[in-house]
Amino acid sequence: MHPKGKRYISGKYNHHTIRIYGDKSRYAFQLILKEKGIKWHDYKDIIRVPNRSLDDVKEMAYVVLRGTVAKDENEKELLRNIYRKIK
Repeated sequence: MHPKGKRYISGKYNHHTIRIYGDKSRYAFQLILKEKGIKWHDYKDIIRVPNRSLDDVKEMAYVVLRGTVAKDENEKELLRNIYRKIK
């Protein structure tokens, strides 16, 4: 069981949230996107990441989130390349 009885670990970037589920190299993450000024969230699919450490999953989830919300095409391409290398 995770701290505070939660079934997931969460972190924030701007208004968006990353949830990481699982334990002991059986992790999955989910992105929860929020546009500023809008009162609801957009829950994306849960992405399974087997045989990875928690730190690897945190890094991968952050890269995916940044790539999803990036507006600059060069930044998106850079983040896609990073994701391919750490996948």
